[in-house]
Amino acid sequence: MKPFPWQQEQWDRFQSLLAQDRLPHALLLCGPEGIGLGEFATAVSRLLLCGRPPEQAPCGECKSCVQFDGGTHQDFLRVELRDDHKQILVEDVRAMIDFMHLTTQHGRFKIALIDPADALNISSANTLLKTLEEPPADSLLILCSHRPDLLAVTIRSRCRRFEFPRAVTEQAVGWIAERLPDGTAELAGGLLAAAGNAPLLAMALAESDGLARQQAVLADLQRVRHGSDPVAVAKRWNEYGAGRVFGWVQSFLAELALRSLGHAAVRNSTVTNEHFQELTNELDLIGLISGYERAARGYQALQGPFNPNPLILLEEFLVDWQESGEGRGGRQR
Repeated sequence: MKPFPWQQEQWDRFQSLLAQDRLPHALLLCGPEGIGLGEFATAVSRLLLCGRPPEQAPCGECKSCVQFDGGTHQDFLRVELRDDHKQILVEDVRAMIDFMHLTTQHGRFKIALIDPADALNISSANTLLKTLEEPPADSLLILCSHRPDLLAVTIRSRCRRFEFPRAVTEQAVGWIAERLPDGTAELAGGLLAAAGNAPLLAMALAESDGLARQQAVLADLQRVRHGSDPVAVAKRWNEYGAGRVFGWVQSFLAELALRSLGHAAVRNSTVTNEHFQELTNELDLIGLISGYERAARGYQALQGPFNPNPLILLEEFLVDWQESGEGRGGRQR
């Protein structure tokens, strides 16, 4: 219920706005997946709804805090994706607008949180825009977005934007190390780097044996290049989660491209250095960019409004990946 240690700068900025009575009617929280946008929004909401003065909030003891912590606060609404949809529906936004116009039950704020805001479709975004243009009194709308470029400019321009960069900080490493059994700074730093400097994704890697899976995916990239069955590999990758794997592949190929241009490694890839080196020797910049673009198309297809078969997307990527290697004689140097 508190902001994460790597979010202190943004938290201080919010506190400053509150102290100066300059709180906007809408906040747009932007940053990569796994950085904790939703948790920051929850911390903001909890503080604003507490019955104590801001300098004493959140107290965790007043009626408002007890209701918020129990998920029953009548002045707070969270708008999320329904289980069977990839877009936030216009009827959900309309219900949120009706909620925002109700009288507050605790006499402070009405707060609505939309997460992820980039899942708004055209109809729901247009409906939301009307409220952003004429917000109800004592209301706050919080939008969380990992891909703010997908939001309409008219929506972005009506929100106070808070940027959350990737957490390349000692605080993030320490936070991860504290939550690992026998965790060390070296292990925590490796996890953080493997997760693209997104601490919550780093913890997910630790809890799901993600580092070993990343290593397996990287090894598979090389093996498929040299003749392994792409269909069999795709089936295994699908068990890891197609979206997650496409994200890993993009990360791998982006780093390999940077290395080919003479940049220092951007990941602490002690687990995968051997495979990185072998792929670096085999791929040129054109091949890396082409592979990255194919992986990005697969990832975007899974994030879009339709429901493609993830196994087929993985098979198509791996077949193309293998054929592109054969077209260059198996070695692209």
